[in-house]
Amino acid sequence: MALKDKEKTTFITEVGIFCYRVMPFRKKNTGATKFQLRLNPKKCTFEVTVGKMLGFLITQRGIEIDPGKIEAITAMPPPRREKEVRGFLGKIQYISRFINKLTMTCNPLFKLLRKNERFVWDDAFQNAFEKIKGYLKNPPILMPPRPSVPLILYLTVTKNAMGSLLAQENGEKMEVVVYYISKRMIGYKLNYSPIEKKKERRSLRQYATNYVLLAGKLYRHSFDGQNMLCIDQPQAAEIMEKVHAGTCVLNMNRSALAKKILRFGYYWQNMERECVEYVKKCHQYQVYANLKHTPVSLLYNMTSPWPFSTWGIDIIGKIYHHASNGHEFIFVAIDYFTKWVEAQSYKVLMSSHVAKFIRNNIIARYGVPQALISHNGGHFRGEVLKVLDEYRIEHHKSSPYRPQTNGAVKIRRFPDDACPAAIAAEPGYQRFPDDAPSAATAAEPTY
Repeated sequence: MALKDKEKTTFITEVGIFCYRVMPFRKKNTGATKFQLRLNPKKCTFEVTVGKMLGFLITQRGIEIDPGKIEAITAMPPPRREKEVRGFLGKIQYISRFINKLTMTCNPLFKLLRKNERFVWDDAFQNAFEKIKGYLKNPPILMPPRPSVPLILYLTVTKNAMGSLLAQENGEKMEVVVYYISKRMIGYKLNYSPIEKKKERRSLRQYATNYVLLAGKLYRHSFDGQNMLCIDQPQAAEIMEKVHAGTCVLNMNRSALAKKILRFGYYWQNMERECVEYVKKCHQYQVYANLKHTPVSLLYNMTSPWPFSTWGIDIIGKIYHHASNGHEFIFVAIDYFTKWVEAQSYKVLMSSHVAKFIRNNIIARYGVPQALISHNGGHFRGEVLKVLDEYRIEHHKSSPYRPQTNGAVKIRRFPDDACPAAIAAEPGYQRFPDDAPSAATAAEPTY
């Protein structure tokens, strides 16, 4: 970006005026430049001092009510039936954040909404109606909350309602209104004492008991009785950087950073969420964290819907010492539904042997299965794929993380003295090819 164009990217924030060092959002306007596209000056507005958003006016003074909405409310005639009362209260509710003690003022109007209540418009209702309209002739201007500036809460409690005012000091040390809140008490809440009129107020008092002011500094009580210093946002950023970088401890993950800071005696609002976001942006954590980088692979449900529908096949071997006839491998197949086992030993195991086993030991005995599951070994290619294609049998491959058919064949429980691998591994025993079928039969389920 040319130096003379920097001022054209200036934007205003609450903490100052900034400009981009490079073109923001990459070169998003290159297409417009190429095709000679330009903005329509009649549809552009610059140096706007007042903007309308969501029914409110945003000005330099703060947030104001749209005059059109005020005019619509003040021009309303007195309601003549319940539906018109609900319509009036609905319009007022939209701008309730601007009206002080709204629920207390509108309390007479709520009586007209009671079930089986006869609609009679008297002086009490008219006075409440006119009072709201008179208040809107000079509505307050709300200020958006300023970060790192304490909020001030005022509460007003009556028999039937509760009102609160949220304020904040501006740059001239004058209190300005941020928000008005009103709550109507109904049902069992009317039996509360004035101090316990609202559940949220009781919670606020309990929340306040967790803090203490010592030597002009705010501390929060921890569960173990330790006083943790409450810090602001700049201090929090500095502490997160020091603790995570290793000044105090080794570089840690996001779940441990907040806990370590608490043990050091510091606290601020939303610290756990901010610690998580901070660690996510740490380059070293992204490089050295224990993250799984295994490529995505398809997952299959290995639950068989009926007997002999899905078989898992695998190989046991090489086996030392080999048998007297030179056999060193045992090929095993297991049905996922009945856990039935078929096994046979081989001296040399190739895809042609596996294909013959599938034809003779599975298809010829139990019918054509729906699917076979194996790992990605070379024994299950070539002739095997031709057989599967001939009989239209689905071939599912186990995930690379666990290639042994997810342990389906290996997990099948053989008796301790009948496991083919155990028989083959026994010193001096070289007859496991003859006893492998017997071992498989001993492992069959009994019903």
